[in-house]
Amino acid sequence: MNVLLSLLSLLLLSSTPSDTTDTSFTLWPAEVAGVVRQNVGSGGAALGYTAQQMSFFPGHTYRLGYVARLFRDAEQVPAETNRLARRMLEGNFVDAMYQSLAILGAQISFDSIQDRPAARVVPADESSRVAWESLPDDVRSAIEEIVRGAAGAAPHLHEAFDWNQVARAAGDAQGVNLAKPAVYSYAAGPWLSYNTFGTGSFAALSSFQATPLGNGAAVLFASVRTAVKDLVASTRDQQIPPFDTLLLQTNAGPVRVLGPGKNTYRGAEPIVIDLGGDDQYSGRLAVPASKAVPVGLVIDVGGNDTYDGRSSAASIACGLFGIGALFDLGGHDTYMCGDSGLGCAWHGIGLLVDTVGNDTYTGHQWCQGAAHAGVGMLIDESGDDKYFCQLESQGLGSTLGVGVLLDKAGNDRYHAYDNEQGRRITFPSSQTKAHETSLTQGCGYGRRADDRDGRSLAGGVGALFDGAGDDTYYGGVFTQGIGFWWALGMLVDLGGQDTYRGVYFAQGAAAHFAIGTFVDHTGDDRYNDDRVLGQVLGAGRDGAIGTFVDAAGDDTYYIPKKSAGGGDMNSIGLFCDQQGADTYHPLAHSCLGAASTSNPRGDRFRTVMPTIGAFVDLGGADRYPAQGSAKNNTQWHHTASTQAWGFGYDTQPRPAVP
Repeated sequence: MNVLLSLLSLLLLSSTPSDTTDTSFTLWPAEVAGVVRQNVGSGGAALGYTAQQMSFFPGHTYRLGYVARLFRDAEQVPAETNRLARRMLEGNFVDAMYQSLAILGAQISFDSIQDRPAARVVPADESSRVAWESLPDDVRSAIEEIVRGAAGAAPHLHEAFDWNQVARAAGDAQGVNLAKPAVYSYAAGPWLSYNTFGTGSFAALSSFQATPLGNGAAVLFASVRTAVKDLVASTRDQQIPPFDTLLLQTNAGPVRVLGPGKNTYRGAEPIVIDLGGDDQYSGRLAVPASKAVPVGLVIDVGGNDTYDGRSSAASIACGLFGIGALFDLGGHDTYMCGDSGLGCAWHGIGLLVDTVGNDTYTGHQWCQGAAHAGVGMLIDESGDDKYFCQLESQGLGSTLGVGVLLDKAGNDRYHAYDNEQGRRITFPSSQTKAHETSLTQGCGYGRRADDRDGRSLAGGVGALFDGAGDDTYYGGVFTQGIGFWWALGMLVDLGGQDTYRGVYFAQGAAAHFAIGTFVDHTGDDRYNDDRVLGQVLGAGRDGAIGTFVDAAGDDTYYIPKKSAGGGDMNSIGLFCDQQGADTYHPLAHSCLGAASTSNPRGDRFRTVMPTIGAFVDLGGADRYPAQGSAKNNTQWHHTASTQAWGFGYDTQPRPAVP
């Protein structure tokens, strides 16, 4: 328990983020930037697109300002991605949450934290009274602090959404029971199926308010941070008297407290606190219950626990019109959900924090850090962890959403199911029917509906940030730092010998007015194999920007068409390997700095808006095929037209002057 408390003190309870954020990180040195710009027709100007150029593209309703600004300078995208990743990985969960809410434009008033009401706590029956009075004072005080925060968050959450709309959707004008399937369908329907018409989901977006949501989060998490510290210290230093369970009636809704032994619990109460033991949880856990009780919370102080929410959608740390948060503070844990859980938001905040242990996370879609109108976040502080999903997960940001998966340490596995071991494809992509549409592992995702109901909406921000360890990333189409339709997707890995596998649109790629960006800092990494098909490793298509940076290590690349600095159809694709003796396996001619154009509709702006693909390798004795123009200490060009430039540059930059 001493190790656990020190981890919590360092990672959960610090009041300010680390001040070691790397501000010197760049895509490439200034002198290299000058060479690239001169060879891609920019006349020395930064590579990017103006607001006027981007205005020619449709479907940008709800486009985030944070995303829009990054189009102006593609060369700065990796630096901004790196800055955000380091701030989130080096801070505590509250810091990461505030960063995410700021992206949504929330202006949080920290004065609201001081306005938390007093906790009203009454045991529900005689046995609960006896158990409650037997608890150490510090434990009772921590539980009361949690109640205070949840009750104080409720008024702010009442302002964040149009509850009259929610009530009409639920057919429940009085209590607005959020467990009704109609509420989930109302929030998620058009994003789970393009065949959903006549819903109020689109109107709900217009009434979403990020600032009161942020204020509610500030109130709740200030209390949780204090309570977690006290709970861990108390259960470490004092003997908790044995009891099975007790129930409290509070001004934040019913609170269930489970004793220090092994417990089996099926979700019913909105707030659950477990004082230790290897527990089995099932049902609707850490999910808001109603308008009156818009906070769902689970805190488990230790043990090898199992959380099973597969019996229903929107379970286990799902913020459905409110805040759903789960904190597991010790043990090797297993988390399972179907659709929408494990840090998922549908008009709200979904947060899962696991501090210690080798954990396994399994879900279908919209899980493991996924958000639509709010913030969905999964934070794992340590351990060798495994993440499995089908699609739309592992750091997915949809409309007005920021979805983040943070794993701070350990040898981790991120797996989005594809065609492994002859598996049947369930969501075939338009690029290749033999592979899944993943939309995972740092994916910003907008709703493209120009060929369906016409209700296209901009996407949000999706991120996967990994702090350390030898990791593996596996996915199909659209995975690993990718953007689709006015969105931003990011993947940053700070260290380790990593292996990445994608099929199409992967590793810093984007399509349709979006941005995808990828940064790997250290280690001898491997990117793909000879089955990869197209547009990976810094590639953009149709008004998009894709950037890729590998900062160090002897790396191996398999490179298909329009990849490793591939600009396609008025897009910018930038690739830079900064150090190491690397091996490149080109699988097509149009790669390693290539540009391609097309104009199927005869759009006038496409004849003047540039297309740029740039490949740069800055050091090491690299290996290229004997045939072809790409070689060490060489420049090469792939020019498609007067408005399309493909450029490759392998160089040994001059050492910095002391």
